[in-house]
Amino acid sequence: KALNLCYRLAVLVVTTAHMPLTRAAVEAWRCSKENEGVRGVVCDSATHMLVQAISVLILVFISVGVPAGGAWWLRRLRRRNKLRDPQTKATFAGIYDIFRDEHVDFEPIIMSRRALVAVTLVLYEAQPAVQAAVGIVASLAYLVLVVRWRPYASHPVSLPCLGLGRRLGRIPVGREVLGLHDLLLFRREHHVRV
Repeated sequence: KALNLCYRLAVLVVTTAHMPLTRAAVEAWRCSKENEGVRGVVCDSATHMLVQAISVLILVFISVGVPAGGAWWLRRLRRRNKLRDPQTKATFAGIYDIFRDEHVDFEPIIMSRRALVAVTLVLYEAQPAVQAAVGIVASLAYLVLVVRWRPYASHPVSLPCLGLGRRLGRIPVGREVLGLHDLLLFRREHHVRV
């Protein structure tokens, strides 16, 4: 039971802290020149080189390793028909419960999109046009995947009020699309009724 709790805590930390950790790892590359008089790590110092090396390792682990590992693990569970196993569901359902069984590995796609946006926000801090372009392209790619694959287990809703009902048909709007995934996960974990 304690191991189950540790797994659930790890899943919560990884899915919640993914974007802030990615952003912090990229922000660690910032430095200042010695003569600028700005507080912080001096560029080309041993400390800055060490911080950069550690942040690259963290960035690769958090932004690439965690989504890839999550996709591998969820596909493995799906292939072994363990997605609906009570023990597996109690431990890992927070990751895949909102998705249809054939698309349980969609959460790593969401994490990758968040990481791309976080890295762009930090690296191109003074260039809002680049930030906007990357954000729009990432959101459009995500929308295309959602419309094409229909990964969410929730029921589709029609959008006739936007005049899109006839042109696009029915678009699946899952809890993640509405931005309520974390709230619903918290509510389920703590048995809060709304």
